[in-house]
Amino acid sequence: MTVDPALDQYLKIIQGFNPNQKLTQYPGSPKIAQAASREKDRLQLIELHPSDAQELQHQFAHSYRSKVFQMEASAGLFSFLPPKEKRGLIFIDPPYELDSEYTSVIELLKIAQQKFPTGTYALWYPIVERRKTEIFVRKISHLPFKHILRVEHCIAADGVNKGLTGHGMLIMNGPFNLKETLTPTLKKINERLTQDKGTYFIAELSPGAKITPKTEAKPEIKPSHFPARGEKPGFKTRFKTQPKTSD
Repeated sequence: MTVDPALDQYLKIIQGFNPNQKLTQYPGSPKIAQAASREKDRLQLIELHPSDAQELQHQFAHSYRSKVFQMEASAGLFSFLPPKEKRGLIFIDPPYELDSEYTSVIELLKIAQQKFPTGTYALWYPIVERRKTEIFVRKISHLPFKHILRVEHCIAADGVNKGLTGHGMLIMNGPFNLKETLTPTLKKINERLTQDKGTYFIAELSPGAKITPKTEAKPEIKPSHFPARGEKPGFKTRFKTQPKTSD
């Protein structure tokens, strides 16, 4: 273990799928969300593509707390927000295969914020073209969320024609101490994975803010493998709802 609560929880989940201490299976985000959830939480999974939706239905067939819906993410937001508990986490991870998807996800967040302004939203994004990424993040920083946390990690320096070098998360309305919780976690991940001139940072966003990533030089190591970006366009959205509790 790493003596880091957030990272240890993640590693424990991965080990649960690999009881022989050999990495043969890696769970996707729906299974990780299920493993991290509490007994009283509900999980709603939205998948557009028929084959993927069918696989999700098979994987969660015996989970009474989970339901899979084959539909567009926007339709799911209209249908399920706000949740009856009035609390929840919405995880959105578009494939970003088309330039239009960057605009679509912004419109999606506008709808979500209007229907469920107090919800916590986590949006994944890839680092392929830095200029496009900064424009995208700046537009989201203008959305009327109370606060937005940007978390980003690149294993190598990004640039033109370098392909996927890293990824980031924009977390809207997250817990007040999330930055302090994730900062040491991100540092540990960076120490293990980052190559020469890789970058990482975590920062609160203000409207239109531009953040300069932190660079740390590291010895060159064998490049990590990233999956081919061959998914069909469509949003994969995960809803995790939490029962309302008294403060």
